[in-house]
Amino acid sequence: MSVSISPPNLVPHDDNLPGRCTVAFRTIGCKLNQCETAQMQQALLAEGYRLVDWDEPATIRVINTCTVTARSDRTCRHQIRLAKRLDPGCLLAVTGCLAQVDPGTVAAIPGVDLVLGNPDKLRLADFLRRHLESKAVAHSQPKPTVCVSPYAGSLSFEKEVLVSFPGYTRAFLKIQTGCDSSCTYCIVPRARGPARSMPLTQVLAQVRSLAASGYREVVLTGIDLGSWGRDTGEGSLADLLRVLVAESAVDRYRLSSVEPLEMDAALLDVIEAAGERVAQHFH
Repeated sequence: MSVSISPPNLVPHDDNLPGRCTVAFRTIGCKLNQCETAQMQQALLAEGYRLVDWDEPATIRVINTCTVTARSDRTCRHQIRLAKRLDPGCLLAVTGCLAQVDPGTVAAIPGVDLVLGNPDKLRLADFLRRHLESKAVAHSQPKPTVCVSPYAGSLSFEKEVLVSFPGYTRAFLKIQTGCDSSCTYCIVPRARGPARSMPLTQVLAQVRSLAASGYREVVLTGIDLGSWGRDTGEGSLADLLRVLVAESAVDRYRLSSVEPLEMDAALLDVIEAAGERVAQHFH
């Protein structure tokens, strides 16, 4: 889809613009969405924006959406409308899976200013700046900005380093995304694209960074976590978990979003040998 944004070189640059903005986030859906919300928050903090709780007045409101069921779609649409009633003057950005698979419906909801798909939402800070600057020049924004990039045939895992997870005592680390199964009942491959894995060296660097920030437990998450490593040829989830436990960067790991068929003997053996280092609970 095309992006209706005024060219950045046609508007005056204002380094203080982010510093005057407060941002509130609402995350709907899975732990992967929670992890990506933390990535967006970290990027905005680095630009000088100030985060506030959802029930506080905010210059910008961001809703990171889900679309796995019709009920989740209804919840997202309700929350979008509620956000504008809560703060009529806010800039309202909608990101995530519903924005990816049905951007037209999202953009048509009154009050929506910015619609970003999953490949685009981690560049939220760039879109916000351009949107705010273009609005300051035009004094109005009659149509929402929509940027929903299609998934290319060959994608690499994003390289942003997550160092904090606001509001949580344990950190969620996205080490995998996408799915290649293409089940007829499931919309996830459309929303998340093909399966991609975070490279092993990057996983280790992320865990060390989170440990340095004080997190003692890391939840490894993904869309199809059990498929980690298949696309990169770096081994299996069992191999990765074995390396992480030996690394001892954090006290405990937890697995999220593992399909029952992916819980093979090798993975169970690593978990058993790890004892309390790996939580005996699976989602």
